[in-house]
Amino acid sequence: MDMDRMAQGFAFMSTLMENFGEAQDLNDEDAKRYLDENIQNTPLSSDTFYALMDLRKMAFTFSHGTESFFGIKELTFPYFFSQINEAYREMFLTWGEAAYSAAYDPENRKLLQPLKQEYRTMLPVKNRAGEYYWLTQIAIPLQFDAARNLLTHLNVYRVGIAYEAWKNWAIKGEILENNLPRKDFAFTMEEYVREYVSSTFGKRKYQMLKLYASGTSTDDIAASFTISKKTLYTHNKDILAKANKIFHRNFSTVKEAANSLQENGYLE
Repeated sequence: MDMDRMAQGFAFMSTLMENFGEAQDLNDEDAKRYLDENIQNTPLSSDTFYALMDLRKMAFTFSHGTESFFGIKELTFPYFFSQINEAYREMFLTWGEAAYSAAYDPENRKLLQPLKQEYRTMLPVKNRAGEYYWLTQIAIPLQFDAARNLLTHLNVYRVGIAYEAWKNWAIKGEILENNLPRKDFAFTMEEYVREYVSSTFGKRKYQMLKLYASGTSTDDIAASFTISKKTLYTHNKDILAKANKIFHRNFSTVKEAANSLQENGYLE
């Protein structure tokens, strides 16, 4: 997976968020003052660093304490992304696309709340010595516009154990309230993306994708839904258009799209 994919995802999310308003409550000057007073003066630690994600720019616009882990003073998001273990990059980026697009879609208000509270996840990331460690990322909402769209969040990263010691751990996301996980929002990144993918395609088309991924023939899929092959092809056209739009691909067939979604864990 190359950096063009990341740029593609960023372009998608930037378009999604282009109508954000001005920051309320905590304007940019106040936010900078907060970071300078509360984060910039924090003593350097070998196991903790910080980065501010500005969703208006899709960039880290502030970082502190990154020298110990990465060996660099100013952390950019492209560099951070490139250091994530390759096996997790696609899931990380696609989850971000799904989460943000769902959060800012008026029809998915039930998925909005997770991005308005502290969120915690873990990722295997490579350090300055070329070794992978699990990083705990806690995203703390910082600025909102008048419509309560999230504009910036402060990410606190804590270095955990070596990746090899916990290699098969499933990436898990948790919504925090008073520093404790909310059980009603317990989910893995895969489950979150699956929910978004399922709701986007709709139950019927999602089941069709699962059948294509399982190797079921076109004739048998049409028969299982009691529809003609012509009607199925109409569904296929819609599925293919949505798959290419969501995942920024150029799938040529529904079977190709279904296999890709299956391989990446987006189909149950």
